[in-house]
Amino acid sequence: FIKLIGSIMTDKTLLDVFSRAAVSYPNQFFHTKDRHKYYRSTSFAEIYRRSKIVALELISLGVQMGDNIAVIADNRLEWLITDMAIQIAGGVCVPRGSDSSANEIRYILEHSGAKIVFIEHLRLYKKIAEILSELKVKVFVLDSEFPKDILAKFSGATVSDLIANAKPLTNEREDALYQIRFKIKGTDTFTIIYTSGTTGNPKGVVLTHANMLYQLSVVPDLIQLRHTDRILSILPIWHIFERLMLYCAIFGGANLYYTSTKDLMEDFIRVKPTLMASAPRLWETIYQRLRERVDK
Repeated sequence: FIKLIGSIMTDKTLLDVFSRAAVSYPNQFFHTKDRHKYYRSTSFAEIYRRSKIVALELISLGVQMGDNIAVIADNRLEWLITDMAIQIAGGVCVPRGSDSSANEIRYILEHSGAKIVFIEHLRLYKKIAEILSELKVKVFVLDSEFPKDILAKFSGATVSDLIANAKPLTNEREDALYQIRFKIKGTDTFTIIYTSGTTGNPKGVVLTHANMLYQLSVVPDLIQLRHTDRILSILPIWHIFERLMLYCAIFGGANLYYTSTKDLMEDFIRVKPTLMASAPRLWETIYQRLRERVDK
């Protein structure tokens, strides 16, 4: 707890949180499933390293401080890498779920003025390929299994390819990122989250680093977060509630496990989570499944 209080005093932006966590918590891991549904673990320090590499690639493409970059995807390790990379490069992350309608995605891309878009997978690409082409945006893909022949058609690349083919992370390149981190203030925007649009077009909610740092000064203590906690990630990551839990995990050195509604019951048993951000609808779904099993 004393360690967390000290962090609150020194962290001025989320970039400080990321940098500190990569050094302070060598036993912090993020756990994601392979194609056989076995959990594979990656240390946060390694995730942070990959994020810095992607950030440098974004900078090489001309990304400047304050530029909006869209991420249309759901909960996965590459989402975290991309989110941090955008912020490390000085950009603003504009997230949205892959199940959003094509019209919603078009509006968000146009309204935010994003020139670079990270998309999740082939299914999403097929839904918005025409929009991406019309808007002439640069496209990157989170799914490493995305077909290479289709990537070539729009000169795209996967996040894993960006990392694998990047230049070494030298001291000089690290220093360039530090200079950006030094310039970013708490009053700077780190994300713009668009509402669902149930009362018209989606509205962009602008949040600053200071907004999130305040949450991190209160919530980890409130939920008694410890580095021994195991957190299940289930709510949409582009939603601010789940994103707060993600940053809480990083802030406090906890382990985070990615799951899905389909696998949740099994993962409760496998992971034995101590924390999970949730919503009433999720518990209704769990109850309904349990009820069905009892009835059978």
